[in-house]
Amino acid sequence: MTHNKILINTLACLLVCPVLNVSATSNRVRRYSTVYAHQYKPTEKYPRNTLQGDFLWAAGSSSPRTAAVRWKNFLVRYGDRELDSAIQPRLISIAKYELMRVYYLLGNIRAADQILKELDPLKLLGCTAAVAKACIDELKIIHS
Repeated sequence: MTHNKILINTLACLLVCPVLNVSATSNRVRRYSTVYAHQYKPTEKYPRNTLQGDFLWAAGSSSPRTAAVRWKNFLVRYGDRELDSAIQPRLISIAKYELMRVYYLLGNIRAADQILKELDPLKLLGCTAAVAKACIDELKIIHS
């Protein structure tokens, strides 16, 4: 009987301890991988302190926390700058999507939702205003 208890306890420990160990370390060692940026990386090597070079640097982040800092710095530096090529707005847009995703991964829902509202990928926010304006214009025509 005592052997059975020892065997059951040992088996339970062997089953539970690796799970606890993995779940405890998975948050600390979580790797970051891009979803949008790896689809559209510049093909050439660019030095740091250039838009393309800083984009590649942010995309190469090793953790979500590092990625959040790098993408945010990238957008602060290049987000409001006058753009001189067609690829630059694309990289800035991708950086916004990556930062939004990282914020969601880190649990910063409010910051992620703010970026989502700014991006408005479905054009729902602008559409509502346009529809309202069209309705008002239609009413003005009817009442004239």
